[in-house]
Amino acid sequence: MRNIITHLNRSSVIMTILSLLIFLSWSSFSAHPSPESIENLLLSRFNLCGEIVEIKRQKGLAIFDEQQEKKVLINAIKSAKTFQFNETDVVRFISSIMNSCKKIEHFHLSNPPQKTSSKKTLLEIRHQLANINLLIFQKIDKQMGRKQNIFISNATKKKLNQLGLADNDIDALFTLINQIKKQTP
Repeated sequence: MRNIITHLNRSSVIMTILSLLIFLSWSSFSAHPSPESIENLLLSRFNLCGEIVEIKRQKGLAIFDEQQEKKVLINAIKSAKTFQFNETDVVRFISSIMNSCKKIEHFHLSNPPQKTSSKKTLLEIRHQLANINLLIFQKIDKQMGRKQNIFISNATKKKLNQLGLADNDIDALFTLINQIKKQTP
């Protein structure tokens, strides 16, 4: 009988250790978002701001472009309809992204990066941004199906800080992502 209890104790210790190792490997994996995660898509989008501001600086264009922002909002509303999201939620989220982009562009003007030349045109970059927006909406739609909130890792937050975004801007952006809801019929 004592051998059975000792064997059971060893088995339970081994199972506990295995469970702990699986948990630790899972939690460390989740600390590094996948390349196609929402936070990495946002980071990619915000990284393009450096290229945009350099092109605008070279061409003498202002950071604020009212016509372009209207186009982006019109596309966002189209996406809201496609994914059946509440339009107001989507407009607030995209407006927050555009405001963050302007902050990053101003930051880049004050602190120009070492690499400043872009081989892309402003139109090509804007097309790339529109595609990233669409991917973000697809990911939000997928997360809604799982009924999971969308979080940001500390590593990504630090990268966004380095681009010129304050913690409160980043937190507000992720709060707005999680507030996007489906339209009510």
